[in-house]
Parts: sequence; structure tokens; C-alpha cells
Amino acid sequence: MGRPTKENSLTQQDVVEAAIVCIEKEGETALGVNRVARELGIKPPAIYKHFNGNAELRKAVALAIYQRFFKILGKKLLI
Repeated sequence: MGRPTKENSLTQQDVVEAAIVCIEKEGETALGVNRVARELGIKPPAIYKHFNGNAELRKAVALAIYQRFFKILGKKLLI
């Protein structure tokens, strides 16, 4: 995924997307602040500006995955 440039500072969505990439690459066990920080090329404390630890990060990732699922499901039901 790569680290965002200074002009495009890190967002909560960036962290969630990186976490999803980690899951896709290595499975659910890769979902953690340290691994996601490594994926983004940043230090773990930077993620704590957006999430209060692994539990909150996992919750945000689960929500994002469910939202994607329901969006895809909705498109398939319309066909």
C-alpha cells in the first residue's frame, strides 16, 4: 500500500485499507497495529491517533468488510 505523502496525511480509511491488505496477504492473524503500521511504512504510534488499539482497529475493519459485502450483495440482487 505504501505510506501516504505529507500532503495526503494518514486517515482512518488509509489504516483500514492497509489492514484489509494485511488480511488478504496473511490472513486474520496479521490484523494488528504493528503489522498494519509496517504495511503503511510508519511507526505503530501513528495508528493510535486514529484507533485506540487492536480491538478498535478490528471493529473498524469488520465494519468496512461488511459494508463491502452488502454493497456487492445489493448489486447482485438488482441483476
